[in-house]
Amino acid sequence: DDIFDIFEKLETAKVVSPGMAKVLRNMKGFRNVLVHEYGDVNDDLVFLFLSTRTGDFTAFRRGIVEVLARNGRA
Repeated sequence: DDIFDIFEKLETAKVVSPGMAKVLRNMKGFRNVLVHEYGDVNDDLVFLFLSTRTGDFTAFRRGIVEVLARNGRA
């Protein structure tokens, strides 16, 4: 299974919205660039991402908590 399948599965199961699935796919792509192409990374872009996109993590967490609450697990 391709790692991106997990985002499709989460979307299909209504654990995350289509928009959040897209954000997660982009995060995965960004992570791959950082890990595999770290010598060519634009430091300004990394700083911009880390200083403006932290809300994505909060939104993902909120979505997971909502699903757990709906299923009586939170």
